[in-house]
Amino acid sequence: MGVLVWAGAWFWMTSSANKPQKDRLLYIKDNEIYFLDFDGQDGKKEKPKLIAEKLIDKNSSDFYGRNILKSFAERHIYFTADGKTLFYPDKNEYQNNELGVTIFFKKLKEDKAEAKKLDSEITKYFVLDDSNKSKIFYLKGKDGNFYQNDFNDNRVKIAADVKDFWINSSGNNILYINKDGDIYLVDAKGNKDKIDSGS
Repeated sequence: MGVLVWAGAWFWMTSSANKPQKDRLLYIKDNEIYFLDFDGQDGKKEKPKLIAEKLIDKNSSDFYGRNILKSFAERHIYFTADGKTLFYPDKNEYQNNELGVTIFFKKLKEDKAEAKKLDSEITKYFVLDDSNKSKIFYLKGKDGNFYQNDFNDNRVKIAADVKDFWINSSGNNILYINKDGDIYLVDAKGNKDKIDSGS
């Protein structure tokens, strides 16, 4: 649920990140993302926190306008289920998503927590949001490199020339299709099995 509200140079973000749980809100102002938590500890009123300092290059932002900026940000933002970690785009040059985006993630409740860079040129990402085995899967760049990562930057390359992928809810089965139309299934041990062919 979310309602777009324009007010001068800033606006709410209508995103899954803005579901009315945990009394939190994201908004964009002057090419930056701010986080506002209405459920502050001990009843204290919290000030908005600056999350992303430059969503996209200023020249790109001026050229494409606020609608593109809003759409660009909303497509790539994700809150973990516990509301503690936010994934978001930052320091990007918008080029119709041809080269993908740079994604960061940050623990929101820790004021001194440094944002961590997941990677650049990400064309799609998925967070397996499980307290026991949180993982991040993503596609990178024109070569379609497919990676699995975690919150500590332990990255493993699964495949190359990947066009799209799907992960089941438990994360123990990975399905992907390559640029030739071949479909592969990868199990929890990393065993890869070709289950269909594009030819």
